Amino acid sequence: MRNCIITGATSGIGKATAAAFARAGDRAFVAGRDADKVETTVRELSSFGKVEGLVFDVADQKATETAFAKVGTVHVVVSSAGVC
Repeated sequence: MRNCIITGATSGIGKATAAAFARAGDRAFVAGRDADKVETTVRELSSFGKVEGLVFDVADQKATETAFAKVGTVHVVVSSAGVC
């Protein structure tokens, strides 16, 4: 089982990617800035497999490092967050 962090995973391509990883037997970490959206997405995708939430802003380096440290070994990162 791989640990997969998907940023921007509360909608669109990021959400579909998180679902695909969970279905494949990986541990999908749904990452986003909005705690409510992350929680809702985790609930929606949990029927596919192991899905957990991470709330942080990828534009904040310290917050990103802290979130990645919570995961432990990170095998896959998919950057689907729109950063302006």
